[in-house]
Amino acid sequence: MKKDGDGEGKMDTKKKFGGIASAAVKVFTTFTVIIMLFHVNAIAFGSPVVVSVEPSYLKVSPGDEFTVNITVDPEENEIYGAQYE
Repeated sequence: MKKDGDGEGKMDTKKKFGGIASAAVKVFTTFTVIIMLFHVNAIAFGSPVVVSVEPSYLKVSPGDEFTVNITVDPEENEIYGAQYE
């Protein structure tokens, strides 16, 4: 205990909470890293999806209308999102 000018005892807050806070930060950091590793592995090991575009080649002139079929075959896997630009 430290004594201040009045002679009253004060507990050093750095000693009191420093070890607990440090341990909590270490546990939180470790937990976060583990969760991130599982998430990255789940994405990396996902099976490929087959995307086909028909026709593969089409000669058109400016102003012509044409149709393109895009097929996505997830091979028995769920599709969580798609984007077209």
